[in-house]
Amino acid sequence: MVDRCILDDGVPIYFLYREEPDLARPDDAYPDSGWRIRGDYRALSDDEFDARKQDYVAMGKVLNADDSWLHLIDAPTGSAFLRDEQGQFAPADGPTED
Repeated sequence: MVDRCILDDGVPIYFLYREEPDLARPDDAYPDSGWRIRGDYRALSDDEFDARKQDYVAMGKVLNADDSWLHLIDAPTGSAFLRDEQGQFAPADGPTED
């Protein structure tokens, strides 16, 4: 799952985490890798962030838009990373349940 703004608007990946993949359904075009990829949201209001569209797409589409995290692609379920001020990904706490 990826924020569409990464693919459509060139918003850089800011936060990514890996969950247990959703079980594939027969009509799924792409198997779920478990990766959840979020664009930079620091300047957004809560409403703007909540309105951001997301989509399941092939991993290659995400990597074509931003491959700066390719070295993390085999990280295990439960991994989470935030882009730091130098543009590198550092380990982060995973998503929280509200």
